[in-house]
Amino acid sequence: MEKPIYFKEGVKLLDYQQKVVDKYLNSDRSSYGLFLDLGTGKTATSLSIALELYLSDKIDKVQIICPSGLRTNWIVEINKFIKPEFHDLFLEPLGYPHLSRKKELNVTNRTLFILDEAHRVKNHQSKSTEYFFEKFADCYGALLLTGTPQTNSALDLYTPCKVLGYANQGVMQFINEHCVEKLMKRGKMHFYVYTPEVRNLEKLMNGIAPYSSWIKTEDVLDLPEQIHIDKFFSINKKQKALLDVAAGKIKEESISSKVPEVKILEKHLPAIQLLLDGLMPDSGKIKTISTDKIELLEELLEENPEEQYIILCLYHYEIDQIREVLEKAKISYVLRTGKSDKDEKDKAVTDFTSGSVRVLLGTVKANSEGLTLVNCRHMIYYSIDFDYLQYAQSLKRIHRIGQDKTCYYYYLRSVDIKDDKYKGLDSIVLDVLGVKGTSLSELFDKGS
Repeated sequence: MEKPIYFKEGVKLLDYQQKVVDKYLNSDRSSYGLFLDLGTGKTATSLSIALELYLSDKIDKVQIICPSGLRTNWIVEINKFIKPEFHDLFLEPLGYPHLSRKKELNVTNRTLFILDEAHRVKNHQSKSTEYFFEKFADCYGALLLTGTPQTNSALDLYTPCKVLGYANQGVMQFINEHCVEKLMKRGKMHFYVYTPEVRNLEKLMNGIAPYSSWIKTEDVLDLPEQIHIDKFFSINKKQKALLDVAAGKIKEESISSKVPEVKILEKHLPAIQLLLDGLMPDSGKIKTISTDKIELLEELLEENPEEQYIILCLYHYEIDQIREVLEKAKISYVLRTGKSDKDEKDKAVTDFTSGSVRVLLGTVKANSEGLTLVNCRHMIYYSIDFDYLQYAQSLKRIHRIGQDKTCYYYYLRSVDIKDDKYKGLDSIVLDVLGVKGTSLSELFDKGS
């Protein structure tokens, strides 16, 4: 097959991407689901479909709708893949908040929507969702982009189901019937995992199979190995006593409220994380009660002094802690957090990917989507919460197309060196994430 005329020199779809494009073009549907795993090239595939429709004189504009943090990424990818003479086809990408601003969307029956991270548009009662479906009725069709799908709930499939025509007569009925609660147990902890039931996930996939492509990374890409490494820091007597009190209160609240302990832990995680970081409130101020965790980070960075690192955490006070370490060690770094503006985020990525700085430091949330950081193969999770989707997406920043080296992920876990049976509360978070990942993977494998 000849290279499409709209791609820049050196740009070419991989075989599985071309098959997705061909499947869409040979279908009788204007809307299509690209359920391609994280890092398998949903952007290039969707751009190719849009341009093929344009060359076939079926559309004359493409409106990209994505999380606001990914708008720049879409512009970069268009400039990277597509020849300049075709750029006018694409309207400026809009973030989800703009969906309710009707003046932003001038849609005709020759406008194609590309809805990135489609699983996020799921509150059927929100103004943004209502407006999306209102304008969708006037457009040519929509390409729905999301992973295969890394979800905790069938509700995440609400928009793809509705757009693709599956369960048109009762999408919410489908959600209510097929989203089940599974009470799972790990040690003494109980927690809920919300997933589509296996047989119903299979039914769903069969129902929308003609109008979608489902691709998992391991089926199409020979990516390097991922190695997950636990790094343990010891907590002192004071920390352990305070954490034991917190664990006791979590248990009491769980019993009295009849809410699983993990859900209570999730609510109190910010305060617990403060203790794990070696800090605690005292008379309105924060005082240091341990430096073992930060010292562990210092040691970790010294293990591979020539390598680049990504360091992710939850809170901005942790950013300040880590910055002191980096500046003390004279390690060059860039910041990328929710407080960074668009230009700062873009420059941080440019400086890091060019190799001019050694460390990209930021929050998990701000660095979980839309980034290709294959120049790096070391990622440190200084702290992490229960958001499996953000966690799974953040893993893929370094493990995706273009990565040719083994990827290493480091998790800083607390341990009581005097009690080998002690299990830190941060380890429970990581264990729950592990269970979610395993259960979702099993469901997907069985369903397919």
